[in-house]
Amino acid sequence: MKTNPKNTVMKKLFTLLAMALFALLLTPQSSQASHMAGTDITYEYTGTPNTYLVRVKYYRDCLGIPASGSVTICWSSATLGLSGSAPAPKISFTAVPNTPCVTAPANCPGGVGDIEEHIFEAVITLPQPASDWVFSFSECCRNTAISTLANPGGINMYNSCTLDNLLAPTNSSPYFLNLAYTRFCVGNQFFYDQGAIDIDGDSLVFSLVSAEDGANCPPSPTPAPYVAPYSPLNPLASSIPITINSATGVINFIPSLVQVAVICVLVREYRNGLLIGQVKRDIQINIVPACNQIIPSFNNGILTAGGGQLLANCNDYSVVLPFDTNFQCGSAVPTDFRAITPFGVPNPAVSVTPINCTNGQTDSLLVTFLNPLTVGETFVWVKRGFDGNTLLSECGADIAEFADTVRILVTDNSVWTPVTDSVGCLFNNFSVTLSDSIYCFSVANDGTDLQLVDGSGTNFPIANAYGYCNPGGAKTNQLLVNMAGNSSSPGPLYLLLNNSGGSDGNTLANDCGRFLTSTDTLAIFFVDNIINVNLGSDQNICSFDPIPTLDCGYPNLTYQWYDQSGAIAGATSQTYTPTVSGTYSVAINNGPGCAGADTMTLVIIPAPSDNLGGDVSLCVNDPLPTLDAGNTGRLSNGS
Repeated sequence: MKTNPKNTVMKKLFTLLAMALFALLLTPQSSQASHMAGTDITYEYTGTPNTYLVRVKYYRDCLGIPASGSVTICWSSATLGLSGSAPAPKISFTAVPNTPCVTAPANCPGGVGDIEEHIFEAVITLPQPASDWVFSFSECCRNTAISTLANPGGINMYNSCTLDNLLAPTNSSPYFLNLAYTRFCVGNQFFYDQGAIDIDGDSLVFSLVSAEDGANCPPSPTPAPYVAPYSPLNPLASSIPITINSATGVINFIPSLVQVAVICVLVREYRNGLLIGQVKRDIQINIVPACNQIIPSFNNGILTAGGGQLLANCNDYSVVLPFDTNFQCGSAVPTDFRAITPFGVPNPAVSVTPINCTNGQTDSLLVTFLNPLTVGETFVWVKRGFDGNTLLSECGADIAEFADTVRILVTDNSVWTPVTDSVGCLFNNFSVTLSDSIYCFSVANDGTDLQLVDGSGTNFPIANAYGYCNPGGAKTNQLLVNMAGNSSSPGPLYLLLNNSGGSDGNTLANDCGRFLTSTDTLAIFFVDNIINVNLGSDQNICSFDPIPTLDCGYPNLTYQWYDQSGAIAGATSQTYTPTVSGTYSVAINNGPGCAGADTMTLVIIPAPSDNLGGDVSLCVNDPLPTLDAGNTGRLSNGS
């Protein structure tokens, strides 16, 4: 029978179509549906018992198949043997812009980036409380570009979170502020911040765990197969060990190969030391050969253009430093910064806090110093810290050491207030408590910072002056001033600053570090009719100790010394040396209306007797005598 050529062609076409369809059926669905690039799942208590708003976020490769309009969320409890599912419709999607670190085509609709964030939500009411509720979802399939997992296109994207609503019936899970997708560059260091927070204030603990494959409800997830040498704790090629800060979730690494990897982060939630739930996020990490060279720098428009400065108030401990580019929050440590005060001494930074850290990045830092800022210009610059870098841009490039300097101008508009005190009608020293603290270093000990004058301008010479400064102390508000000799005046007297400063080249620096001027009166003294006499405190001494000489401290006056029996004959000098225990006093005067007195008690303790008695001869049967030193309360040597 003769064959029709047209039928032969049709049969061949049908055969090819059938073979193609058969091949399509045999090909894993993942080859067509491999679009998943990251996910997390969280829940929020609604206020109704056992009812939670469950939220799924996943990240879609815009070159993959279209995203579904909804996902299915499974809920299950192994202890109760209960499970069920609920559809979660999509509530939003957003194209994620490309990072400025990488020049890449914009594959998403609207010419934005190459990844979309899709968010799905469902309100789920659980049948009853349980200690092991699990919310989960899965979607086919992972991105075939992943190079650290075996057959990634054949692995579902599975994720879950847990809840113990027996212990915490109103708990909401932690959630993530940062994206579960990003790009990193070979050779640059990164501090990848998850940005997890908990609205209940529970304690969070972060760790690296295995990515999972799973489906069905209730689910039976299995660990995703990693390609050696990769593993959950070593998820990508890095030239330094990959670490995660268990308290903050910041992951630190330096990519060493171009690859697409997966990092899975588990966040456990503790309340009063008990585990009440956990969430997990699955993150696709794209490592590219090189980043655009974006380097952080201080904000030129604010700080360095035209000699600009930051302004601060005296005694502030903190200042916000702005930058003109983003940098990684985790790369900032206190030792990245150095500061020199107007006095030329270092002021170490003790903490740095990123301002509005988003996606692990910020453009400003709150820097707190060990000591308060003082009047004048404090210079701040960046130096390599103890973490081995300066500040790293979002692209992993670091700002060069000493590349720029911030000048912090600190002003003090305070007005010095003089204190009011008194001195005796005759004095050779005085102490004064000032109205504000002064820096100890600014006090010239030879007294040349100060002058004491009366209303007519008469100057009373000062011999020396000291601040009551603790060892290593920076400031004091007390001064001791010693005069060059006895001084007397009807008053009032004024303690002023020398116009030209002291021998140390400056006047006194107030609490803000501003050097005071001659217009700042330190103190005003009124004169009373008493000479301030000080014989010292009462003393107890042993008879073999030297007897102290009592000194009233004022030469060339009229004196009379007294003991408990009255005036001591002939004791009319400035000093007196007692010979026996007793109470002694002195009266001095400097003419009518100017006198003083003081009293002290001296106790002289007799030396103890060390006599054990004479030698003794005993018969054999006589009782042995007990030897007694006779000095109760004193240490004796029985030898």
